[in-house]
Amino acid sequence: MAELDRTLPFQAIAEQSIIVKLLIHPDMFADVERKLSPSDFYIKNFATTFEAMKIVNMELNGVNYASVMDVVKKSLTDTEFKKYAAELEAFIGSFPDSNNMDDWVKLVRDSSMLRKIATASREIESSAMERGADVNQVLDNAQQKIYELSNNRDSNEFVTMHEALMQSLSHIELLKTDPETAKGIPTGFSTVDEVIVGLGKGDLVFIGARPGMGKTSFAMNIAANVAKSTGKAVAIFSLEMSAEQLATRMLASEALVDSYNLRSGKLTTDDQTQIGYAAAQLSKTNIYIDDTSGITVMQMKSKLRRLHNLGLVIVDYLQLVTGDRRTENRVVEVSEITRNLKIMAKDLGVPIICAAQLSRSNEKRGSSDKKPMLSDLRESGSIEQDADLVMFLYSDSYYDKDKVNPEKANIVQCIIAKNRHGSIKTVDLAWSPQYTKFSSIASNVSEND
Repeated sequence: MAELDRTLPFQAIAEQSIIVKLLIHPDMFADVERKLSPSDFYIKNFATTFEAMKIVNMELNGVNYASVMDVVKKSLTDTEFKKYAAELEAFIGSFPDSNNMDDWVKLVRDSSMLRKIATASREIESSAMERGADVNQVLDNAQQKIYELSNNRDSNEFVTMHEALMQSLSHIELLKTDPETAKGIPTGFSTVDEVIVGLGKGDLVFIGARPGMGKTSFAMNIAANVAKSTGKAVAIFSLEMSAEQLATRMLASEALVDSYNLRSGKLTTDDQTQIGYAAAQLSKTNIYIDDTSGITVMQMKSKLRRLHNLGLVIVDYLQLVTGDRRTENRVVEVSEITRNLKIMAKDLGVPIICAAQLSRSNEKRGSSDKKPMLSDLRESGSIEQDADLVMFLYSDSYYDKDKVNPEKANIVQCIIAKNRHGSIKTVDLAWSPQYTKFSSIASNVSEND
């Protein structure tokens, strides 16, 4: 074997035993593959062999010695291959066929993790020692590295095409056998979910509207729906309202009690009963509210890493978020914020919904053309570029109540203006302003012009 760097921990006997055991008993590969990756092996030839097993297993739906060695041969010189093949045959010939696979796998995984921790520690130390290093940036990078390790993720490893294809094929199979599980997190609005197929992991979603159109209420309705239906943690960063104000609004929506009566205390006996039941239901959810004013994305990420079983993040709203780097150009600052929100969504593996104000540009258009467009996003910069999904809320009654049919006065259009994963459509939603609550209206999905 090649000379090894003994400054890092590794388990040579365990690595050798796993490879030999799998070559003798290839039926065990499927189980081991779920627990180990090639990068977990420290000894290069063993890592190459395990990678070859993954390739053969994908192509042949099984592992066999000859096929594996044919793949290994492509990665080594003739001399290296002959030497390694002879060593493997000697290992196989003298291998005691014991059943210690779980122990070997644990040893290899633990050693791999220790190496990653050691490497991350060196990188953290190096960045901290740099002259003029930014403390917040160093701290965020350090937290990110530890977060990735604690979630068994390695940001420095490539994913091979066949690994990506295996993930894709598994997802396609899941869509066939259990389509509901394979979809993204449902918003709780069936007609919206028909179009967007749920909120995907790592998606950055913007809800845009003019002030008073209901974007915060829509986001809070989704938060409550997700928390109740999934049991996952939902984190809300409320930069405009206090936690108490937000909780009061969500209580009104859940209890279907007039929000004015709730704030003024003018409650009937039935109202009090409904509030008690709604409060009990909301208390069972894992909703967390942070009402820090002027919070940065870096600070959000630091807080989110402490939450377990995170399912959704909501930011209300974009224009109140502070940039990690101050700049005189607010458009550039907002662009950096949206880019960092997208990176955070991807790193955490959860959808992030961010409410955003619209500029007044739509109000300057003709009287019959006030529906918002992507270009109406205030300080848009890279918002429409970074977003996976953009939804606008719009109602004719917002601009002229007298010209709107009374039967449609409380109908709000949810305009899905960008959908990276699907179609562009408009959905009608029922809006109950007294309860700050939206609800679906059956069969009302239409194509956008």
